[in-house]
Amino acid sequence: MTGDGLRRSHGWIAALLLVAGIALYVPLQVMGPLRGLHSNDFKHIYLGMQALLEREEPYSVESLVRQAHRQGMAGASLNPYVYLPFTGLAMGFLSPLRFPAAAVTWFALNHLFLLGSIALFSRALFRDWSDRRQWAGHAAGLLLIACALNHPWTRTLTAGQLNGVLLLCLAGAFAALRAGRDGLAGSVLGFAALFKLSPGLFLVTFLIRRRWRALGFMIATMALLGLASVAAVGVRIHLDFLPMLKQMSYGHSTWQDHGATFWKDPANQSLNSLLTHLLVSGNMITDPWIESDQHTADTATRVATAAAALLFLAVFARVRRGAAGRADEDAAFMATILLALLIPSLMWDHYLVLAIMPAAWLAWELGKSGRRARAFLAAAAFVLTAIPWQYDAPRFLFGAQIPLMTMKWFPTVLLYALCLAAKGLLSGREDMTSEPGSGTGERVQDPEPDLKGFSA
Repeated sequence: MTGDGLRRSHGWIAALLLVAGIALYVPLQVMGPLRGLHSNDFKHIYLGMQALLEREEPYSVESLVRQAHRQGMAGASLNPYVYLPFTGLAMGFLSPLRFPAAAVTWFALNHLFLLGSIALFSRALFRDWSDRRQWAGHAAGLLLIACALNHPWTRTLTAGQLNGVLLLCLAGAFAALRAGRDGLAGSVLGFAALFKLSPGLFLVTFLIRRRWRALGFMIATMALLGLASVAAVGVRIHLDFLPMLKQMSYGHSTWQDHGATFWKDPANQSLNSLLTHLLVSGNMITDPWIESDQHTADTATRVATAAAALLFLAVFARVRRGAAGRADEDAAFMATILLALLIPSLMWDHYLVLAIMPAAWLAWELGKSGRRARAFLAAAAFVLTAIPWQYDAPRFLFGAQIPLMTMKWFPTVLLYALCLAAKGLLSGREDMTSEPGSGTGERVQDPEPDLKGFSA
């Protein structure tokens, strides 16, 4: 087949994948979730946002109950508002809408966030311009199919969660870094870190990777947005967030004095939840393997988390230059996403929407480098994060099957381990196939133009 014929063939395959993605996505992630739209999580975000716009603290039960009465939602079941004030203020554009209209608007926006994430990431995934021309359409179609079949994304949509915004920010930051726009990447992640705390871990990544421009812009963006938030609602409300943050530590829960036990909820897929189920006597959920206490489970969680963080530092603290360094940067970026999922006391299953980027990056890079077994492992791990699961099934309450209650923690750890291992493997490959101008490789590539919208 000629070059033109091959390109046309690839174009048809990409088009078919996109059509298949749309055909799956509309019924599975638009029509189905819209019929089951309960917006349980969006509810507390909406009420917290309304409280903040009235310069009231959003963190107490009394405040949310008061707002529920004002919004015509008296008697509704409530969860705590657990975000920085900036999050509610950023959602303030929805405040003129009554709750049902705001929930549907947020539902529609989440789809736009996802489509934007796919468009950004599918183009940024490929370093080589020739690869991008050939494979970006295929990647977009496959990602759309993966999202259509992704249960955490369904949960995000029906509950009205914030994962779509984070995914868009992460995809945008990755695309910006790939295009050499470190300042833009830092600013995007600075916004993300105030919108939801977990992207703040990129401060550490940029520091140890010596990406000073990204680090500086991230800090500056966080400072500017933080000052704007303080100017809008005052210092006191920001200080009210600190006790809420402390309540989200290992072995504790927000609104615990009102009976909430989120840290050990079956749907919480964190290590702290797993160890509580395995080790804590009288945890009221499982029949533990070892009769111990919550302090032991929390200490074990801290030790394991510290080990995972130290391993991250040991692998990525050494900065490499040239083409090999670019593989290091990608691996560090993806490992940061996963570590930010693994560290907290809460890893609700819908958070795992974010695992799609590391899994797709691993599958492409490992497959292209000939490590097909590892690429398959990455794909299989993603499938395990994406499938529906009955976390509180009776068979998971005792015996050897207790770990299956927290099943999705295991593939997340596997993806993290593959990112750590990929750093060295892919760097070695790129040393042999570096881009023009890197000084070592023999392969000649097409000149790569900057990404549209991210040009230097």
